[in-house]
Amino acid sequence: MSENPVVQMIFVVIIVLVFGYYTVRSLQQYHQFRIASKEFLASHTDTEPYRSSKAWFVWIALGCALSLFFAILGTMDQSMDLSSTISFYALAVAFVGLYAEGYTRRNVWYTDDGFFFIDTYYRFRSIRGFEEKGKFAKSMEITLTNQEYLDLPMGLGTDIRNRYEQWKVNKKKNKRHGSRKK
Repeated sequence: MSENPVVQMIFVVIIVLVFGYYTVRSLQQYHQFRIASKEFLASHTDTEPYRSSKAWFVWIALGCALSLFFAILGTMDQSMDLSSTISFYALAVAFVGLYAEGYTRRNVWYTDDGFFFIDTYYRFRSIRGFEEKGKFAKSMEITLTNQEYLDLPMGLGTDIRNRYEQWKVNKKKNKRHGSRKK
């Protein structure tokens, strides 16, 4: 880091602003998710939840706790300069934003014909394709009929793809049985 304290503080202010913006945006999305999911669950009693692994949330909580620990430690014994202490507090706030975004993007409710994700219900029939993305941080991109794309964590994307395939099998089975009855 630079020896110039003004440059150092400008850098810290930029970090705080970026982390703050990210956290506010994530908390707004989390708030929308909570409202929309309550409305969805009130009107759909036949839902099945998908919950992702708790390990991801444990890592986020650990990162937040360590950031707070170092920030408080630096504040108490003044072993760190002010910019480092502020950076650790900003990092802890960013972890709160990561938790909110992770919770929002890793919870889905399924019905027989589709799934509810963030604040929208998507029908399986609107899915046009699945594509695995990334080499290190793998994700699944779902293409929808309206040229919309959903970029999902790999585990969730795989689960949606499996349920989509099962929906297609059930749909074909119902068509065959329906045509015999006529």
